Amino acid sequence: MKRIITIAMSFVLVLGLGLPTYAQSAKNIDELLGPYQAVIDKVNSDLGSSIYIPDKNKEMVYNNIKSKTTAEFEAMLKNEYKALTVSEPSITQSGSGNYARDTLTVNSQNNEVITPNYVRESIIQTAPISYNSEMFLNSTVFSGTGVAGTYVYESISSYGSQWPSGFTGFHFAVDSGSYSLSSDKKQCTVTLKGHPQDANGVALLIVLTATNTFSAG
Repeated sequence: MKRIITIAMSFVLVLGLGLPTYAQSAKNIDELLGPYQAVIDKVNSDLGSSIYIPDKNKEMVYNNIKSKTTAEFEAMLKNEYKALTVSEPSITQSGSGNYARDTLTVNSQNNEVITPNYVRESIIQTAPISYNSEMFLNSTVFSGTGVAGTYVYESISSYGSQWPSGFTGFHFAVDSGSYSLSSDKKQCTVTLKGHPQDANGVALLIVLTATNTFSAG
């Protein structure tokens, strides 16, 4: 009986020691980011910018910048922000290439299905939006004849924003989005809402909205 009680007390002790350690670790991210947050506050004061670290990005930001000194971090932020004021940010790469993406996936049960199957193609369409990014629409189009102008959207699988994978400046990060098909299903209008964010996860307190209407062809 004493052995059972001893084991039970040991288990409780382990739990008691483990929980505070986890809680302390969870609290430490703000402390670890403290020196960098001070840099952000200084840069915002110097440049009149609105740079911040979204709560959901804190771990990612710290892991990306922990090897930088505060001086290097300050220089990086200033260079990124000043690059925005030189000209209107736009896509830096078009056509084929490697892209990073913020993707919104569409539930297949919401897709429209047309039969019979004559000509069906899976396509990706893009349109330039702000902050070195493009809007993309991933869909399946359908035509009974294959003649240009007769295609309609059969299904929408995903949409969102994309930017060149090697780009480290501010891109259009997606917070939410929606799409709608025209009554004849020949056009699809996509709307994205988001904010500028760099490759490290540092963001600007700016609300972005982009809308584009794609044609099935």
